[in-house]
Amino acid sequence: MEDAILSLLMVSMINLGVIRITAAAALLALTAVLAGCSSLSEAREEASEAFGEANASIDRHNDLFAQARETYNSVKTNIEAGEAPDEQREDIVRARENLAEARGHLQTAREDLARVPELTVDEPVREYAGHFIEAIDLQIAAEGREIEFYRLLEGDPALDRSRDEALDLLAEVGDGYARAEDAYRRAQDLANENPDVIGPATGQDAPETA
Repeated sequence: MEDAILSLLMVSMINLGVIRITAAAALLALTAVLAGCSSLSEAREEASEAFGEANASIDRHNDLFAQARETYNSVKTNIEAGEAPDEQREDIVRARENLAEARGHLQTAREDLARVPELTVDEPVREYAGHFIEAIDLQIAAEGREIEFYRLLEGDPALDRSRDEALDLLAEVGDGYARAEDAYRRAQDLANENPDVIGPATGQDAPETA
């Protein structure tokens, strides 16, 4: 049980770091570049608005995601300290609900970004949005599997009857976050390669993966 909990925490915190770097650096850099033009076309204004709205939704996602991680870490600590797993069910429910709400904000961000590839803006901007949409899709799927893991814990907090199923879910969660991380990095690489239309995310380090 302890190994499963530690694995979930590791992949989740990696994911949180990736999306914060991309949102805070690349998305805001693009918005700033577009807003700095003396005469923006309607398409560029719409792209700027879409990125800004997506960034706001991502910020809300990150806050709730962090709350879910904090609650789950408390559950882990309590179980390791010898408290009865059944007594942790209420906190497990709260972690699941926070993650579900966070996932909803990520879906909203995805809807905002989906407008960009259809706009008449520079090709790197459309391509950047496409990479980011792919990353969000992968992350939404991974978070969905993580929510399933929480539901499993709600019914069997000690994983006495469902340890193998839990480990399978965690493996899928980890793979999903790894694939999302790769797509986020592709988006970031594109931003760094096109600072004139997107803007590089300087001074940011990639999250540790081990």
